[in-house]
Amino acid sequence: MPQLCLRPALLATLASSGLATAQPQVEPQAAPPSDSEAETPAQLLETGGPQRKDLAVWYGHVESDNLERIPGGEEGSYESVGLLLGLERTSTRLDANIDADLEYRRYSLDSLDDETVGTLNAAADVDLIQDRFSWTFRDDYGQGITDPFAGLGPGNREKVNVIGTGPRLDLPFGGRTSLEVRGTYSERRFEESTQVDSDSVLSELGFYRQVSSTARFGLVASWNDVEYVDVIAPKYQIDRLGLRYEKELATGRVLADLGTNEITAAGSSRDEPLYTFVWTRSLTARSELSVRAAQEITDAGGALASGLAPGIEGSSFTDVVVTPNPLEQQRFGVSYVLTMSRTVISADFGSWKDDYIGDPIYDNDSTTLHASFVRTISPRLSFGVSFDEIDRDFTDDAGAQPDGEDSWVGAWVNRTLGRRFNLGLAIASYERGGPASYDELRYELRFGYSPTDSGASAMASVGR
Repeated sequence: MPQLCLRPALLATLASSGLATAQPQVEPQAAPPSDSEAETPAQLLETGGPQRKDLAVWYGHVESDNLERIPGGEEGSYESVGLLLGLERTSTRLDANIDADLEYRRYSLDSLDDETVGTLNAAADVDLIQDRFSWTFRDDYGQGITDPFAGLGPGNREKVNVIGTGPRLDLPFGGRTSLEVRGTYSERRFEESTQVDSDSVLSELGFYRQVSSTARFGLVASWNDVEYVDVIAPKYQIDRLGLRYEKELATGRVLADLGTNEITAAGSSRDEPLYTFVWTRSLTARSELSVRAAQEITDAGGALASGLAPGIEGSSFTDVVVTPNPLEQQRFGVSYVLTMSRTVISADFGSWKDDYIGDPIYDNDSTTLHASFVRTISPRLSFGVSFDEIDRDFTDDAGAQPDGEDSWVGAWVNRTLGRRFNLGLAIASYERGGPASYDELRYELRFGYSPTDSGASAMASVGR
């Protein structure tokens, strides 16, 4: 099924759904100066609380002393047009949502191609027979890094798009038992690295038992057949079998999988333990904690679409290594958000271990750290500071690959002009540590429009 046929179907479903409410980005928006307590973005995403529209567009101009982010790089600039969008629609027959934080950049240096950076995640689940048979559409867009041994920058990222569709059948057996059958066809496409393009056919069978009104257990088996498109390479199959537990909490949720997964290719196979754990809870009316852990066999396309790709989860900084080799990935993350009447503080820590099958040169352990502080000074003025760091250590036996550390600090101030326009000023500093160390200093001016008071939220992408 060609990708061009899938994308219009997804967009048409979203456009016709009458999307009226929205999900904010994980990066918190500056809170209003009133004494009322604001819901955190994580609460809106995880617990299904009050929902708002999120829409902002902007034009920006950036000056940089090392636009390419390379040793001895040149000064340069770029013009940008950006979009922050969060919409959701839920009804008896339709669940649809779209989250986008995208920016098109036109660079002044001939050595850099113009690009679109950021992320887009869209999904629509249409009930054809209510509570029995539905059809799902999904699109995940981001960037991967083409050289994991180099720094993060415009010369070291590539567009990645994963689009999929398929049916879901739910067959009840009595009041508490059900059988779920799912099928998903996916196309994973990379902008330049055609040797990584692949098609995936996923089949899943789950037998569930409802143990309470908010919790259920299940035995779940799946088979994922992956075949490359433009190269002669052996296709592979990832099989999974495990127990699943799901529970909706009053202020959060729990999801846990435990089992085994096996990859088979060219007559050989490898099996490893499989587990997934997600726990999200509102600790108080003002704070939320989220814990995530997983171990699974996956690949570049699957890592992007999983929602737990390496990098700063939920932001515009994706970090998928562009390689055709599947990998065993272990990951752990903790997020915390504190929302007060005028101040929002967030922190996120992640730990990753990637073991590439057939090419150990890419094997690495990495940690990520994100922290941000947003303060509303007045109804028209707010500012924010953020810090991000990715520390990657390569674990190949020969020790031939250099370890690296990327970090950047951003600070911004946003001024509302009238009811819907805003003006933003930002400064960002990037540093690359390792055998080839260098840095970049960037200044940015933005003029934006937002009918949903989302101008401050859009400033969260400063420095990417």
